[in-house]
Amino acid sequence: MGEPSQESRPVFIVGPSRSGTTLLRVMLGHHPAVSITSETHWFDDLRLRIPAQESALTEEHRRPCQDWFLSLGHRPFGHGGDPSKSWLDRSALEERAQQLGGGRDAYFQAYCQLDGERNGKVRWGEKTPRHAYRIPEILEAFPHAQVICLARDPRAVVASYRDWKSQGGHDLEADPEHELALKEEHARTRASYHPVIASLMWSSAILAADRARKKFGDNKVLLLRYEDLVLDPEATNAAVCEWLDLEPVPEMLDVPMVNSSFQKYDSKGGIDRSRIESWKQRLSSGEVGTIQWLTRKAMVAGKYKNQAAGFWFGYALWQVLTLPISFLKAARANRDRVGSLPRYLWRRLKPVLGL
Repeated sequence: MGEPSQESRPVFIVGPSRSGTTLLRVMLGHHPAVSITSETHWFDDLRLRIPAQESALTEEHRRPCQDWFLSLGHRPFGHGGDPSKSWLDRSALEERAQQLGGGRDAYFQAYCQLDGERNGKVRWGEKTPRHAYRIPEILEAFPHAQVICLARDPRAVVASYRDWKSQGGHDLEADPEHELALKEEHARTRASYHPVIASLMWSSAILAADRARKKFGDNKVLLLRYEDLVLDPEATNAAVCEWLDLEPVPEMLDVPMVNSSFQKYDSKGGIDRSRIESWKQRLSSGEVGTIQWLTRKAMVAGKYKNQAAGFWFGYALWQVLTLPISFLKAARANRDRVGSLPRYLWRRLKPVLGL
């Protein structure tokens, strides 16, 4: 048997939220052969509610599956997309899914492929940060896939998550009602934030990806540091392209400023190195010490070093005491996103507990 074709080698980008997954998606998407579809949350959401034994979806599951992807063709995940306003036609999605077998993953593949084809791309892929917990399922569904997990300094991630707000990049003139969805997303993010929760989520995602790398091999799962991508983009991009068996092109480094917590959307912003260690000025010693304590095992996997934090135990104790209330607020804010809460939590606790 020969080498698998580009069409059968999808690329998945995963990792903790606020770790640069959008930057990498845009960079790879600037390659003439590659399309990386934005977040579908497929493997960690709707897919779990569709029986795996359905080789072809029943009507009970076919319509919700179509609506899921058509909604994403209107607005990003979680922003209240309308299936009737999608760039994608329902019949085109159904036809492609049937060509791919008609099973649950056929609809996911059909959506990603059609998204790429409208821009003339051959190799498809997808970016959902929380799919870091679903790498085994991804590689079972698509054996020739390759998965890149972005790792960013956990102190920078927590600082970014704490201060996040939408910085533009959406066409509100064409879709003025989207502004309300953005405000709701900001409120959800604020309600979800707690330094302990953010630190543990970072740690569990990195450990889950590192475990998958050890299980499936370095040729299937790549742990990529955000800092390397930003500080030495040319060399890092070349290494990523080699890993993906792609020829790097200069256009891949000509990226907009997207999804930053601090800077407005800029179509010509480029890669910003100035804030790579801004967390040192923005986080208190208590925050730094607490984050380092909670992420110590995963920091080793990501090759991050501790910084002297002084007396931080009092801050950490207070955060632990306030955690139950914050957890309930976060669970309520994300009730439409997590499905079964016990299953959602267990999946994220297992890597931290070493299970």
